[in-house]
Amino acid sequence: MDDDTLVGGAGEDTLFGGWGDDLLDGREDGVAEQDFLNGGGGEDNLVAGSEDIVTTGMGADNVIIGDWIMPGEEAQVYDFDPMEDRLIIVFDDQANASEPEITIARDGLDPDVSHILMNGEMIAAVHSALSMSINDLMIMTQSDAALFFGIGETATAA
Repeated sequence: MDDDTLVGGAGEDTLFGGWGDDLLDGREDGVAEQDFLNGGGGEDNLVAGSEDIVTTGMGADNVIIGDWIMPGEEAQVYDFDPMEDRLIIVFDDQANASEPEITIARDGLDPDVSHILMNGEMIAAVHSALSMSINDLMIMTQSDAALFFGIGETATAA
């Protein structure tokens, strides 16, 4: 029932937030390994890394993706409801002076999947029966994300 902070770090991890307003961070330095982030109940902040699988769960959750996701290693987001949850795209404002180009492309085989692209690279596949539009996304600088969510560039296990 507490508000937890769980950081996956190196290796394949399974993070369960359970009840409470949790922060789950699946990013890692170096080679991407698939993590499973499960929000559970509560209003969670789920930070997806390359190849991660995110399941939001009950409550209004923030799924946070960004330019740390490597090309060809998009995160998979499940149980996403654009009427309740938010998809937040973070970019490094120190390295890039301008906002990245963000687009949404429907999957050619599965109409319930929307691919989120940053500067032409797929960073997330959102699985939702509800259609997504660019208005469902929030774009945020890394410095703002650090202030709002307490997340920095990449996470390391404690």
